[in-house]
Amino acid sequence: MNKPSTAPLAVSPSLRVLSSPSEIPTLRQAFDDYCRIRTLRPKTLKSYKTNIKAIADWQDLKLTHITGQMCMDRFFEMKDGSTNKYGTRGFYFARQTFKVLHAIYEVAKAYYEDPDEKPLIVTNPVQKLTALRLWGRAGRRQDCVFPEELNAYFRGIQALPLATERDYLTLILLTGFRASEAAAVQWGWVNDIRQTVSIPGDITKTGTAMTYPLTALTASFIDFLKNKADFTDPASYLFPSATSHAGHISDDNRAYLKLKKISGVEVTRHGLRRTFGSYGDYLDISGYALRKLLNHADNSVTAGYVIATVDRMRRAAASIHTFMLDNIGVEPVIEQKLMKTGSHCLEHIAQLADIGLYEALLLFHKGAYFDASRRQAPLNRHLEVYEKLGLTLADIKRMNTKE
Repeated sequence: MNKPSTAPLAVSPSLRVLSSPSEIPTLRQAFDDYCRIRTLRPKTLKSYKTNIKAIADWQDLKLTHITGQMCMDRFFEMKDGSTNKYGTRGFYFARQTFKVLHAIYEVAKAYYEDPDEKPLIVTNPVQKLTALRLWGRAGRRQDCVFPEELNAYFRGIQALPLATERDYLTLILLTGFRASEAAAVQWGWVNDIRQTVSIPGDITKTGTAMTYPLTALTASFIDFLKNKADFTDPASYLFPSATSHAGHISDDNRAYLKLKKISGVEVTRHGLRRTFGSYGDYLDISGYALRKLLNHADNSVTAGYVIATVDRMRRAAASIHTFMLDNIGVEPVIEQKLMKTGSHCLEHIAQLADIGLYEALLLFHKGAYFDASRRQAPLNRHLEVYEKLGLTLADIKRMNTKE
């Protein structure tokens, strides 16, 4: 199969005139034409190819040889999770596969015609699923990390063996980014002066560029990533991968399966994003500010009159982070020890709470432990500890400053 172009067509496509029914294209040819005519993002194209592979035994059949009965039989086989040589699939994948097939046929009906300008493809076999109401209801998933599970889940993230996976999933949890957005973030998108991350429209699902505000927590987390990164030139990724074709980490289910085993909490990649949004709703954050943070499209008339500023979004994100840190927490007895000692040494906190330096960095933002007015020891006394985290004295002073 030729590799289809994902670039928008510069000119209007010429309809394909077929002189006889014997020239009717195969599914393989029709899919290539579909990808050439439609403007598909690389991720969408990859997903569609995966769907088409599930009906690979049909690819050399002419479009007119695929029947409604064949579509119904294969749909139910895939929906029920039956195993064939093309793999085991489920309900959501079956729906997506046949929606892609439906779209291919709709384009084919308009694209292929005879010399008299009459369509050669007049029926769409997938339409049988609609006419007989066989699609079934695709209810929205409801998985998220509930507040009482957050401590176990966060510790589970830090227990993952690969540092890139740990950092990547932490960023999604702290920002609510879509998995594909978080994976593709480049250092050039991080603005240290404005304390924002700007994600271009060709990366976001909505096609709209997004400016995400960094709070003290996410800013220091990104500083943490920067200080241990091999390359931080503008075009390099926060989460590079030498094995990925894209050059950055590729999101898959393996990390989530590991997390389920470690933490006992089962959450999908989108469930982490749903977690961020659910916490915002629990805190009664404005729906408009929350939509902006999640970069959801909102075409309502009212939305056109509400401008959510970066500072307003930053305050909303900071509230969610405070809620997260409160629920990650440490044992009360540990908290009492920390309050009593008044120590500001991250290594000491890590030892008392039986956690790693990485987790201690997040607890650093709980002001009760690091109130500057109660500091008993000079910050530079613990520089060697901060250096282990890749932090400078200026970083520590800035992180101790309340927003």
